[in-house]
Amino acid sequence: MMMRLLPTLVLPPSLRERSPLPEGIRGAVSLAFERELVRSFVARLYGMVVILGKPKSRGRVRLGGPRAEDPARIDPGYFSDSEDLETLVEGIRLARRITGAPALREWGAQELFPGRWMTSTKLLEGFVRANAMTTYHFAGTCELGADGRGVVDEQLRVRGVEGLRVADASVIPVVPVSALNAPSMLIGYRAADMLLRARPQG
Repeated sequence: MMMRLLPTLVLPPSLRERSPLPEGIRGAVSLAFERELVRSFVARLYGMVVILGKPKSRGRVRLGGPRAEDPARIDPGYFSDSEDLETLVEGIRLARRITGAPALREWGAQELFPGRWMTSTKLLEGFVRANAMTTYHFAGTCELGADGRGVVDEQLRVRGVEGLRVADASVIPVVPVSALNAPSMLIGYRAADMLLRARPQG
């Protein structure tokens, strides 16, 4: 967890990509963990991650250029719906109540991030905006819809394009609160079954 979070916490966005600094930080963390003093310190550390499983914000995916190899332009649209930010702030407060309960408080752990001094809504919102990251469970970029709604129909066929179906997490109309590997496999199996059923006989 520290390997993943620390570069995001200490580096500005401009240095997180196309820079050797994130790998350098991870290397320093690995080196530090070789010391007994550090290992004994982190032995009693634990993390409580607040995840927004049902975001209301919606982003956009657009073509990045005329060639197939041009990377897509992806705008996740984080916090375009203000309720998402409010939910995450309340999630931090709930996590604090849980970790402040007697059973965990007696264990001796203290809050490191965002820090006990960060109590106001404005400060917590700033922390969330600066440190929120994706769980890489993107879904719904060409969602399935009935009655002419959605990019694909109930047979996963792209509307307006002959002979093209989509069979991955992008067709999911409502983001599930789960990892997307199992739902994506289910969609793939259903797509294979549809194709076999649609195959000309004889």
